[in-house]
Formats: sequence, structure tokens, C-alpha cells
Amino acid sequence: MDDLPYKQFKIRAFRHSDLDAVMGMERACFPKHIAWTRAQYENILYDPELVFFVAYDGSTLAGSAFAFVNCGPDENETWFNGNVVGKQYRRQGLGREFVKLRLVVGALSGDESACVHIPVSNKASIAMHRAMGFEGHDRMRKYYGDVEDALCMRKVIKRW
Repeated sequence: MDDLPYKQFKIRAFRHSDLDAVMGMERACFPKHIAWTRAQYENILYDPELVFFVAYDGSTLAGSAFAFVNCGPDENETWFNGNVVGKQYRRQGLGREFVKLRLVVGALSGDESACVHIPVSNKASIAMHRAMGFEGHDRMRKYYGDVEDALCMRKVIKRW
């Protein structure tokens, strides 16, 4: 197991000092209609239901991902957001690792399912989530800035 590609990354909880690097990656990886703004990030940072991870390759941000636990009408769903992996770090297992981490946190928080909205143009992310057991259940028209639809995908969270 030591030869798994994501082992090169140090994954840890987000710190406010990571915000500039996260914002740079957000702008580099997403079109303007999808990218989060600094204000949007700052509005969520103190939410008690937020779980936020960053991954570094040495001193370089390789990716970040966050989710909110205990969401939904019955407060039993983990909502995935902000999964971004730098272009040079893609297809090395980091995105999958972020999904696994958020599923574990959701399960430990008592959630029964996980939900993610993915731009329909992001075929790689849709394929990765499908491979990890997520199923598409709804298409949300013009979800991203009145420009692009989102595929809403769900997965039942397994309990230990």
C-alpha cells in the first residue's frame, strides 16, 4: 500500500493561512461562473458543520476539498463542495482520497448519505464519483451562474 500515488501528499485540516493558496487554485482550475469567491469562502469558514481539507506537495498546494455535515431536511446528509485538485496533480488519487475523507467524516457525524453537485461539463469528476458509488439523481438547470447545469449525485454512507 505504500506505493499509492496520493502518499506523496500531506493532507490536513484547512487553516486560514491556506486561503490565498486555495483562492489561487480556485481561479486557475475553474471558469469564473463556477469558481468560488474569497467572500464566499470567508462566509463559510466558521460554520460548525464545515469540514475542510487541504493537500500539499511540499510547500505547494495540490488540492482542497470541503463539505458540510448534518445537512438536508433531516440533517442527516453530508454535502460535498469545493473539490479541487491542481492540474499537475490530477489522476494521482488525490480527488478520491478527498471523497473518502469526507465520507468518513459524514459517517462519524451520523449522516446517512452524501450529496455532490458537479458541473455537467466536468466529465472526469462525474466518472470518479460514479466509480465511487455515487448515482446521478437530478439535473439542476443553470445551477452555476445561470450558465451551466449541475448533476446532483448521491451515495448512501456506510456505517461501521
